Amino acid sequence: MGELCEEDSVQFNSDIKVQITGKFDAERDVKFRNINKLCKQEQEFRTKRQAVVFRNMKKKLKMKNLLQVEAAPNIAIIGSGGGMRAVVGMCGAMTALQDEGFLDSAMYTAGLSGSAWYLLTMYAHDKQLNPKAVTDTIRKKLEPFGTIQFWKAWYSWKYFTKSKVFNSGKYFTITDTFGEMIGDLLLEEKCKQKWSNQRKKLEDGSAPLPLIAALHVRNEETIKTYNEWIELSPYEVFMPRYGAAIDMKNFGDRFYGGFITKEYGEQPIHFLQGSVIKRTTNKLFNNFDATFVGKVPNYLHGIPEFTPLVENLVEKTDRIVEPEKKDMMLVDAGIAFNSPYPAVLHPARKVDVILSFDFSDRGEDKKWPFEELEKAKKWADERNVPFPALRLNDIRTKCEKKGDYDEVYIFEGNKQAPTIVHFVMINKSFRKQGKKGGSRVNGQQDFDILPKYSTRKFGYSNEEFDKLKSLVEYNVYNNKKKIVECASLAQDRGRLEAKIESFNSEIVILKKSLNKETDALKIKSKMLEDQTETIRKLKEGLVERDEEIKKAREEALKTQRSLEEQLNEERAGSQDVQERLDTLRERKDDLKHQVADLESELEESKKAHSILNNKWKEKSQLIGQLEKQVQQMKDNWENKEKKLTQERNKAVEAASTAIEKLRSVDDSFRKQLEAKESLHQEEINRLEHEKQAELDQAYQKVYEVEEEMRELLRDQDASKKATEEKVKRLTKALGDLQTDLM
Repeated sequence: MGELCEEDSVQFNSDIKVQITGKFDAERDVKFRNINKLCKQEQEFRTKRQAVVFRNMKKKLKMKNLLQVEAAPNIAIIGSGGGMRAVVGMCGAMTALQDEGFLDSAMYTAGLSGSAWYLLTMYAHDKQLNPKAVTDTIRKKLEPFGTIQFWKAWYSWKYFTKSKVFNSGKYFTITDTFGEMIGDLLLEEKCKQKWSNQRKKLEDGSAPLPLIAALHVRNEETIKTYNEWIELSPYEVFMPRYGAAIDMKNFGDRFYGGFITKEYGEQPIHFLQGSVIKRTTNKLFNNFDATFVGKVPNYLHGIPEFTPLVENLVEKTDRIVEPEKKDMMLVDAGIAFNSPYPAVLHPARKVDVILSFDFSDRGEDKKWPFEELEKAKKWADERNVPFPALRLNDIRTKCEKKGDYDEVYIFEGNKQAPTIVHFVMINKSFRKQGKKGGSRVNGQQDFDILPKYSTRKFGYSNEEFDKLKSLVEYNVYNNKKKIVECASLAQDRGRLEAKIESFNSEIVILKKSLNKETDALKIKSKMLEDQTETIRKLKEGLVERDEEIKKAREEALKTQRSLEEQLNEERAGSQDVQERLDTLRERKDDLKHQVADLESELEESKKAHSILNNKWKEKSQLIGQLEKQVQQMKDNWENKEKKLTQERNKAVEAASTAIEKLRSVDDSFRKQLEAKESLHQEEINRLEHEKQAELDQAYQKVYEVEEEMRELLRDQDASKKATEEKVKRLTKALGDLQTDLM
């Protein structure tokens, strides 16, 4: 809860100025919570989704040993960055995962950069998740989209987006253009949707919860100097280091002190697609500043005494987000490392199995494919986040020289750390057996991925698309058993750990019970010892008591004798007392005479008191007159106060009238502005028509030139034929001449 305070003053016609202060408590729009807890909406989603996952694992994954909903392992599907290569790879991965039942059995999906583009597209494409339909759409869109089309779209969207963003009063950066271009390419009009709208797909737990990762950075500073991970789900925008979250619907609004000060509305999905660009823009423009990143209002702006809940262990610095800044810059989280592990390693999400798809650009297929995984391991170790042991030395020794890596590696977890099923982007067994899974490549499986499928590549022919997609599909189909085994092992591990915990708790209970019984026996034995000792002491006490009784009888006889002697002495003393009594009676008579004298003095005091009483009555009359005068002054003051109140009300009415006038002036100004905008739009349309007319004239000239060229070609062809006819005639004439000569 936060406190708002508003202060104002009202000046009346007189010299009186009234200061008005109002305070009220309000709930902040920025929510702070324990970083190890989830928001209420995600907790409710997990409860519903867990029941759906349980049914799908029993039905589709054939996990017959799964008996309880709570025992179902939590699966997270994550994808790395990699531009359009990652988009195409995720098309194959998600299609195969849905076919085999893993997508329907997953609790979370997470992505950054290209994988985030795909997730945003998949969730916004249809009412229900349909990876196959998404794949077909993307395949058709990428086929004609080459380098020339990219630059044409870039410049056209750049100026269109810039004018539109400026007109709405928001920020504009290169990512706005890039995001709208990517959104239009992958989703067309659906890119205008809001990320929070995807909550509808999560209401009944029918789809996994998607998580998009981004980084908060600072202008003209390197990532190593400062960066903060941010999670964007359909429910909220969450910065884990500070435990600070806002509703996704408020992403784009302006904040101050934890409260919304101006509502702009939630950013569309294409803005998120632009904000999670990484090497795509960095390599194209070779620069990193506020022009090339996503920019939104800083929702921590104006929050006083701001401190993080955890230290920044990566950079070993206490630098925190700047609450005095009005905006914050967002870039792709892949700049830190190219896979969204932090989102699914959140301790409250309790992920048991991570299906990791790495589409990172490592230059060549044979180069080391675990760099991003090692970065994730380092990130987790520095924050004491449980992460499975990688043990990559054996893989390095066996495969690094030849680059002969497997398609999938399994890194087993434990009670705290999840099991990671890591899919490497490599073409190995698919070269010979890539037909499975409805592959379109038809025997063209023998190909290398890198450097042909580079991050800068935006256009994909159908053949290129099908090759990469089918490769990823095959790797999933071919390793289905391994994934199911990992899920089963996670379930078994969870069940065994639950049994171990149950046994441990029973052992603890039995130990406590045994300790209680031991303590009870000790207490009983101690009580018996105490009772025996008490009986012994009682016997000794009885003997001592008999002796004391004898002594008491002897002392009583002695006392009786002494009392008789004292009685005789007191009888003698009573005579002396009688004499003293006579003396006191005489003293009593003297005191009576003194009382009579005092009564006469009292009468005189009463007379003096009556005189003083009369004087006090006169003073009370004076006080009554003074009270009447005070009442008259009070009535006069109340009349003046009523007049001042009337004047104040008139002033308030005048102020409200002025406000109404200002509103009417504002409405007229808005109408004028809208009229000007319509005129500008008409001018733009007129210029577009003129441009089209010029293009038509140019096309007409080209057509005329082509007709002239065709006419010249026809004339040339006719001349050629005439020349050939002449040559034939001359040849024939020469032949005849030779015949005649012979």
